Amino acid sequence: MTPQIVFWIFVGLIIIDFVWDTVVDFLNARHFDDPVPEVLQDVYEEKSYRQSVAYKKAHFRLALFKSTFHLIAVLTILFLD
Repeated sequence: MTPQIVFWIFVGLIIIDFVWDTVVDFLNARHFDDPVPEVLQDVYEEKSYRQSVAYKKAHFRLALFKSTFHLIAVLTILFLD
């Protein structure tokens, strides 16, 4: 196996990891605006639930920005030696 093949496998794994994490995060984000589940209505107050959802939305956006920046930085370093 040549060093170029190992390099491209490494780059591919980094990109696959980024795409997988992003897809899973987007699938979770689709349910941020769901109402409080019936099972938790007597445990979780509506106000607390809404605050939790607002935090999750803000954290999701920040995490997406951070992971995208990290991916670009790592790929830049790899391709520019």
